[in-house]
This record gives sequence, structure tokens and C-alpha cells, in this order.
Amino acid sequence: MRTSTETPKEPVSTVVTEQILVKLNICKESNILTLICGGTGRGKSMTAEYFCHTTPGAVYIKLRSSATPARLIGILAEALLGTARQSMEQNKKAIRDFLTENQRMIVIDEANQLLASKSMSTRIANMEYIRLDIYEHTRTPVAMIFTKYSIQDFKEGDMASFLEQFLGRGINTLDIPARMFGESEVYPILRHYVPDASVPLRKLALEIARGTGKLRSFVKYLEIAQRYVEEHPGTQISEKLLRTLQQRSEGIVKWPED
Repeated sequence: MRTSTETPKEPVSTVVTEQILVKLNICKESNILTLICGGTGRGKSMTAEYFCHTTPGAVYIKLRSSATPARLIGILAEALLGTARQSMEQNKKAIRDFLTENQRMIVIDEANQLLASKSMSTRIANMEYIRLDIYEHTRTPVAMIFTKYSIQDFKEGDMASFLEQFLGRGINTLDIPARMFGESEVYPILRHYVPDASVPLRKLALEIARGTGKLRSFVKYLEIAQRYVEEHPGTQISEKLLRTLQQRSEGIVKWPED
């Protein structure tokens, strides 16, 4: 169950996507509050969205802006019930009643939006609602995916005293390392598109994947290259083609000398 009608793509199996799926399955099967942390462009959203699409009872929710308690509860009501009620209290009751009677799993992507407010009371209220009202009171499995936070951030800083208590319950955690893996992360994706990739192409793949756009840009270039090859029989995905797509997309221009 998802908040969108689009069918998500199945992620290529990498060391990162496999670990995310392991953690999400533990959350669902063992009902352990789950925290997944990692930088952008590592496949967190794609994997979580696909998991929810293929897992009965799993609901994928992506927060796109800073959340207040009222807005958070309204988003949950729409995702779970199809429509939000008129007041926050009505939404809270409807959500609690629904989750008490129906077995669901909730995956909140971009959960860092729960902590985006400058108000400490708002941040605490958001996290406490998830922990107390959803996870503890209705016994609903909850997984939260953070982009701008690491597990260490939950132990330090201005919210450490509160979040450490929260982390103590979130014993199912995944902290994705900042460094992009070559053999176990980038190259499996490359092989999905080019089974016999050349050494230059492998080097370029790693360069792009470790660049600003991370895997998101890398996969985008591969998809465009694949469409080009399909439309031009006799061509293949090469280092030259991928480099050209990168340069056009990223505005890399060789200007003439004076």
C-alpha cells in the first residue's frame, strides 16, 4: 500500500539495498521500531517504496516538507484511511481505531522532516506521536528513513537527551556508510545494464556514482543510454556515450582559449 498510484521500479540488488530490505523485513516480522540513516542517492527511497508495493499491509509515506504534528497526523490519515478528518483529534482517533483493528506496517521516508522545525517542542511532539500513539499504543511496526541524520546524530547534539531514549527503542538500525561501495554497490547496477562493461566504463561509473548526483544520476544516465541504444541498432553503452550524457546533463563545457 502506497500514497501514489505509480508502480515503483524494482531496485537492483546491491549491498545497500539488500541491507535495507533485511531491516524492513525485521521491522515487519518482529515489530521492532526501525531507523535507517544514509545520504542521498543510495537507493533508500526506491527500495523502501518497492518493499511497500510488494508487501501486503505496508504503507509508504514520503514527507516532502517540514511537518507539524497536525500536518503529520493529517498525512497519516490520508495514507491509511483515504481521507483526513476535519480536526487533528478526529484524525488521531480514526488512525488509532484503524490501526488497532487492521494490521499495517508504516514506512516514513524523509523522516528528517519530523525534525526540521526550529521549535524543539514540535520536533519532540512529532517523534513522540510516532513512538507512543502509533508504535506503542497500536503495536504497529514503524520504520523511519532519515537522509540528513546518522545514528550518531541521535546520540549527540541538542536533542540527544530525548533521542537517545527514542533510539533505545529503535534497536533495529541501519547506518549506511558515506563512502560509495564499488564492487558491491556501483558495479552490480552497471552490470544490470552492461553485463560485460569495459574497464574505462567501470571507472567512469564509479566516478559518476561518487559525484554530486550519486546513484540517482548514475542510473538516470544509464537509462538514457539504454534508450539510445534501443533506438539506434548496432550501438552499445560505452564509456564515450555515458561521458557524453554526463557532460550534457551536468553542463560540463570545454570553452575555447582566449
